[in-house]
Amino acid sequence: MTSLVVALAALVVVGGGKALPPAPVRAGARTATAHPTVVGAFITYHARSRVFDIGNGRMARRIRVSEDGSDFATVSLRSLPSGVECLAGPQRDFAVTIGGRSYTTGSGSLRYVRHKTSSDRRGSQQLRMYLQPLHDDGASAPFELSVVYEVGKDAPSMQTWVEVENLGPAPVLVDYAATQLTTVTPDAAYVWRRGGRPASVK
Repeated sequence: MTSLVVALAALVVVGGGKALPPAPVRAGARTATAHPTVVGAFITYHARSRVFDIGNGRMARRIRVSEDGSDFATVSLRSLPSGVECLAGPQRDFAVTIGGRSYTTGSGSLRYVRHKTSSDRRGSQQLRMYLQPLHDDGASAPFELSVVYEVGKDAPSMQTWVEVENLGPAPVLVDYAATQLTTVTPDAAYVWRRGGRPASVK
């Protein structure tokens, strides 16, 4: 069995969001500085609502999985210092084409199976969601796909990439993959760029 890591996108924040107005301060009062209440990176899973929260003191992302596991998406992306919400609606975090078939969230082509979390010595946290490819003809795909979200201890950014594990003897062709690197500023301005290239998993 062989694994391929596909990490192909970059994001650059250029600002441009509208800053929040300052809170009124009484005469003679000391000006308070807002600090994030969260320290370090975190990942939580709420089994009853099937919701993941991942972030750090700078940003927080919420991922919701449908009841039957056939759909999941980022439903919230917030700047924690300002409390500003970045998203106007659910965000699809990746798309990949393998062997001529397209797989993405919201299309009924993938089912959430399980997840795993891990951390490293730098204080980064990683959420790995394992996904089962679904075909209309009922055929089983000879590979397993996982999407990985990684957040640093204190950086206002989060990487997302796709990994493919070949479960069969024949090579698997990854025709296209689109992933992202997300950065959130205090005023919640952000942009991203996606891309991909062919690769083979033997």
